[in-house]
Amino acid sequence: LVHSLEKRSVELITITDTSEMTNEVEPFIKGLFPLHKKEKKTRPRIFNKPTVFLSARVHPGEAPASHTINGIIDLLTDKDNIVAKECLKRFVFKIVPILNPDGVYRGYYRVDTKGQNLNRYYTDPKFETQPTIYAVKKAIEQQHELGKLKVYIDFHAHAGKKG
Repeated sequence: LVHSLEKRSVELITITDTSEMTNEVEPFIKGLFPLHKKEKKTRPRIFNKPTVFLSARVHPGEAPASHTINGIIDLLTDKDNIVAKECLKRFVFKIVPILNPDGVYRGYYRVDTKGQNLNRYYTDPKFETQPTIYAVKKAIEQQHELGKLKVYIDFHAHAGKKG
């Protein structure tokens, strides 16, 4: 999807089945998908079904959110699971497993390289200073503009037991 401030990849995974697939591809989002031209990647097809957009780890210390996202990916890619088959028949899943890869790499709890809590920048993110939030917001907006966005869920978690 984009590179972080420290040039780490922020992946956008698309999972669905081939039902309701059209011949149209998603429009390219200017400034995003840095490997698109370099590796001659193609854009995903547009499907006549809604998109479920999921993300996690905007706060690096919320490791349980990664376990949840990994569990969802494992479920959706299990070819023998009837629940997965039904989900993939009805929805397109777009998943950003780690929104703050620099913070995760550096072992930070809530911030990125610049000491910013990226969860506070969704209203007006800047590509130059919050590229990961800017990119995911653009990708979500694209799904909305295509009339496909059903829901966006950003996974959070607490690493300690409270109350």
